[in-house]
Amino acid sequence: MTPAEPADRGRIPDLPRIPGESGAWTTTGLTNGVDVPSGRGTPTWLRVPLFPVWATNILLGILVVVWLYESYVGGSLAGSERIDVLRQLGAKDNGLIVQGEYWRLITAMFLHAGFLHIAFNGYALLIFGQQVERFYGWARFLAIYFIAGLAGSIASFAFSPAISVGASGAIFGVMGAMGAFFWVQRRLLGAMARTQLWNAVTIIGINILFGLSQSGAIDNMAHGGGLIGGLIAGFALAPRYRPGPALGPDERMLEDRLPWWAFIAVTVALLAVELLLFAAALAYQKGHL
Repeated sequence: MTPAEPADRGRIPDLPRIPGESGAWTTTGLTNGVDVPSGRGTPTWLRVPLFPVWATNILLGILVVVWLYESYVGGSLAGSERIDVLRQLGAKDNGLIVQGEYWRLITAMFLHAGFLHIAFNGYALLIFGQQVERFYGWARFLAIYFIAGLAGSIASFAFSPAISVGASGAIFGVMGAMGAFFWVQRRLLGAMARTQLWNAVTIIGINILFGLSQSGAIDNMAHGGGLIGGLIAGFALAPRYRPGPALGPDERMLEDRLPWWAFIAVTVALLAVELLLFAAALAYQKGHL
């Protein structure tokens, strides 16, 4: 590999050599990577590990199947827009949640009101979900998705009385995680990370402005809660790269120095915080606060 490789791979500053433990590195679960040169003089190319994508596609398939079932229950493709059908199948309904149907915080994430709703959310999940899953891996991606989706449902429960459905809170969280990844890697990946970070900020900003312009039809509380949840989870679970074993005389694989148990600990801690926030929101809705 030479410095004449395509320019869009980005340049990063020289990195210190981090000693040892290269024998512990395994490429299990990795299919390929993105190469970036390490800077001045004769560069050392660093390979950013990428994971295979499958969880995003399965999630998208589940969302489509659930929407088709909504349409079947509603008697037509437009039947998925009926409030009674959505309520029956698990929409976020504050009154029913207060009565003990807490599972609606999760089921609402899988329901969509109409073809355009599932089409827009499905396309966004396909685009942003695949990118995030490539960098985080399937386990961290799913953790981010459900943490963000639950955060969106809790925020909607706390601040919006309207019945609502949709995966958009989780998808906003996935977009937030994408921004968090490039923020964490901004020094390592240099100009490429900064460009991608601004792209993420721009996309999120456009979607927020669109949501505010359609506030009567869009649950902006769910979007905001999901975005915050995704940013926090994405930052906490983002890989912390360091140069790993040499793949050649001028190429090294980056390895994640975040230990495996940190993923479990962070996920459990964030879910615990969400449960506490939901308990507070529930007490408020019941008039106990």
